[in-house]
Amino acid sequence: MYYWLHRVLVVITMLYVIIPTWSISVVQATPKHSDIKDSDANSLIRVIIVLKNNLGANSQHNESADLADRRRFVAVAQADFVRRQGALLATISRRFQLAPMLVADVRMADVALLQRDPAVARVQIDRPHPPALDHSTVLIGSRAVNAAGYAGAGTSVAILDTGVRKTHPFLAGQVIAEACFSTTNSGYGSTSLCPNGVPSTTAVNSALPCASDISGCNHGTHVAGIVAGNRLTVDGRAVSGVAPDAKLIAVQIYSRFPATSFYCSGGVACALSFDSDQIAALEWLYQQRATPAWGTLASVNMSLGGEKSATACNDDATAIYIAQLRSVGVATVIASGNESLTNGVSYPGCVAAAITVGASSTGKNGAQYSDVVASFSNSPAVANNQIDDNGDRLL
Repeated sequence: MYYWLHRVLVVITMLYVIIPTWSISVVQATPKHSDIKDSDANSLIRVIIVLKNNLGANSQHNESADLADRRRFVAVAQADFVRRQGALLATISRRFQLAPMLVADVRMADVALLQRDPAVARVQIDRPHPPALDHSTVLIGSRAVNAAGYAGAGTSVAILDTGVRKTHPFLAGQVIAEACFSTTNSGYGSTSLCPNGVPSTTAVNSALPCASDISGCNHGTHVAGIVAGNRLTVDGRAVSGVAPDAKLIAVQIYSRFPATSFYCSGGVACALSFDSDQIAALEWLYQQRATPAWGTLASVNMSLGGEKSATACNDDATAIYIAQLRSVGVATVIASGNESLTNGVSYPGCVAAAITVGASSTGKNGAQYSDVVASFSNSPAVANNQIDDNGDRLL
């Protein structure tokens, strides 16, 4: 059964990378670290500070008692660091519970000082990323898989995206849990899209889609329908999602950026997702994965992408929680990106513990179907796609 479920989840990701969508106004690439380092030394920048210890990073001990010990250890490590370096932290916006990391605004001039702290493993920019979208069509054989009895029954899939319109007939009754992680930051000009502008919540309706005047806000609903849309008849034709018996955990991880932002174009506001909000969502899913109503949390789906990476990015903060989820059998499935790259993939698809999936174009030739890699899909050549320590490739 695992083989079929794994196949269904991979097909889901391939679909939502390339399924027909709408015009997206986010065209600016995420700035690279070097671009941000050129900023004024006194300007504030939002960073993720990763401390040196792996109790909360790579531990394979997932029992409740072990997790309680880890939370205490991480909290002490964070408190010790803040006592020493608090003067350099303009604001602390988030402290993670299971990994020794915190998110803060600091002066550009102080980043090097923080990196020299003996307790610091690394300091990375908290980058915002757009949804990964394109325009295409696809035909797959999911009905045969469903007919064989593999339609996702007893499982759930987490959709980390722009929210889900759960009242849509295609999704009625499918969303069983919701959460929102979003950021208000004056430096970036972003505002939280969680209800009442809070940074995080798991309340009912917390993962409804953002307003339609923000570019990209329909994306999450679109993805959710592809993953687990109900069995319906539309104009005499049977339709459903790839895994119609699975349930959905909707997690809204995007923030609103104004039309005047570097990241938006076309004169409209846009939705982008910060690394730190993605990490917060992954941490929440890891801690709640045994919720009875969820059944088996089979996969976390992330259809987003940032800057190009030609090598595995396993030292990145996001990789910590992707590896943690993998250790308990939860696959994190990420789009490779749609920039036609042959020597890399979009971040965070470069994380080795994730399943990174490119877009497939399926054409019909008489009675035969053939799958080919879509021309726009990021697809590293063999020389750039070496097997990693987990026995996986980037694609």
